Amino acid sequence: MACMHAVEPRGRAGGMCVFWNDANDVVLVKYGDFFIEVLIQDTVRLCKWRLVIVYASTDEHMRATQLGPVQDRVLSYFEPCMVMGDLNDLLLDSENKGGNERTVASMRCFRSFVTQARLLDLGFVEYPFTWSNRQEDGFIQERLDRVFATHEWVQCYQQTVVKHVILEGSDHTMLVLSMEVEQSQRKTRFMYDPKWNHDKKCADIVRACCGEVVGGYSAQNLVHMLRKVTHRLVLWRKNEGRNEQKEICRLKEVLRAAYQQRVFDGHRIQSLEEEL
Repeated sequence: MACMHAVEPRGRAGGMCVFWNDANDVVLVKYGDFFIEVLIQDTVRLCKWRLVIVYASTDEHMRATQLGPVQDRVLSYFEPCMVMGDLNDLLLDSENKGGNERTVASMRCFRSFVTQARLLDLGFVEYPFTWSNRQEDGFIQERLDRVFATHEWVQCYQQTVVKHVILEGSDHTMLVLSMEVEQSQRKTRFMYDPKWNHDKKCADIVRACCGEVVGGYSAQNLVHMLRKVTHRLVLWRKNEGRNEQKEICRLKEVLRAAYQQRVFDGHRIQSLEEEL
């Protein structure tokens, strides 16, 4: 990444970091202990919009003092705006599984912020929660991370999808924002998996390709041999490889299902994460 801005944590709490590629397309506007605001130039749609990334406090009273300034800034913008991050609060009791029941009164402040700032929840696909305490006794899951946007932003980016992606070993899921319809995938780049080092068949393929070299290891012969190794490993991976993409997707589905069980099985989840 060409550019970045970080907000340092205070002790073990807080801390944020934003990365972006082009300094001409993204401009840092303002930042504080709990937020970073940037102005984004969309060179395709020829418009500008603002992104406010928030890491709200877990303390109810502190969180209320943080959301007020964010609301004021959103209402003052002329451009479309998005607010995303770890808001550390719920809009509905159904966004909590395993914890204490949330009353309407306990969610009133957060609901008021969303309403007064005229924000729309962009929703999500896949895993319904974004945080878990990862404890076998008293397993709790909640949707604390989310993406909001103004009506103007939603009208401009109507095909936007927010995905909750489980990160192995983390108590939070990752929010993946897709703003365009997914196009047909191009040919994927070959990546060697270090786990293949322990597979005899992989070693046999490499050894066989090396034995087919004629005329010594000149630069041209070496390039030709590497291409041949790549081609044969790709075929082997499709037919017999243990770490192909389908297997990874299958394991992630099993892991996602394990997270959604009523009882948190830490040993099984750890085993699945190690296998991934």
